[in-house]
Amino acid sequence: MLFRSLGFRGHAPFVCLERPTAALLESELAQVLAYADLRAERTSEILSQIDGQWAHWSSILPMRPDTTPHTLALLTVALQWVIPLELQFKHALGCPRPIELSAQVQPCVSTPGHGSHPMGHAVQAFLLAGLLQALAGIDADDPRGIQLTRTAFRISINRVVAGLHFPVDLVAGLVL
Repeated sequence: MLFRSLGFRGHAPFVCLERPTAALLESELAQVLAYADLRAERTSEILSQIDGQWAHWSSILPMRPDTTPHTLALLTVALQWVIPLELQFKHALGCPRPIELSAQVQPCVSTPGHGSHPMGHAVQAFLLAGLLQALAGIDADDPRGIQLTRTAFRISINRVVAGLHFPVDLVAGLVL
């Protein structure tokens, strides 16, 4: 098993991700294939979530460049910080994509050239959901907080629906 840890110099790691076993990925392949049935109804949504998910977040908490430029700048910086972090894990763990285990997957969008674990879109979506919740000063059980979390899950699950990830990648992205 391959591990990748993240911590500060001289301190214990605060997160440690393990490479999923081949047996786990093989067992989750059936779920990836089953999710393909949702592609027809979710394709436009999946396409809108490839780069930047601003429209989805702005539908919950109104944000526009002319009214909330500093909020959008902060969120952009957060994404610029977290993407290299998630890629360190992806490269170190080197997990295959579903298409590498079965030609039947047929992803509905281009498959990224790096490993699948952890799911980068999950890392980014849950980071943004948490930041927006904190910036807006809302609780997790507030309707807007609930919707932010639901949106993060929807964005993440759509990556499995698209055929790019296994469910375990979503969980690792949430943890990271």
